[in-house]
Amino acid sequence: MRALAVALLATLVAGCLPLPITQQPPIVFQVENPSGQPIQDARVHIVRYSIHPFVGRGSWTTYIRTDASGGAQVDGKTEWQMVFLAPDGGSHEYDWAWCVEKGDYVPVSVTSMCKSPQVPVVKVILQGTNTGKGCVWREKYMGGEFVANAP
Repeated sequence: MRALAVALLATLVAGCLPLPITQQPPIVFQVENPSGQPIQDARVHIVRYSIHPFVGRGSWTTYIRTDASGGAQVDGKTEWQMVFLAPDGGSHEYDWAWCVEKGDYVPVSVTSMCKSPQVPVVKVILQGTNTGKGCVWREKYMGGEFVANAP
């Protein structure tokens, strides 16, 4: 017990605290056409971008494909970070965006997932006719945006 108290005191005196930071939330996708049929081999783009108040924190992108049932899953990842207890310090915070595309269908995308309601399965309905090249991530300070049908 004494060792725990000493460790806590040392942490507070140093002005930092170890905290778990979500690198990637777990996400399950179900991709279908308007008739409810699963779409296999749709490409799902996942982007993690920094919302930390300092410039220079780039984004990270990964891609997965849907299986025969139209499903795709992203496993959650957490990382321990030393957080500085100062007004301009803090943790390295992230937000996430995704975009789903497949052939002739119009891509569907969502940004700012932290502000979206959390659901166990994200159902994506692809429809219409695609007139461009698909999902393009445009990185901006404090995030970015997906541009569907970008030239």
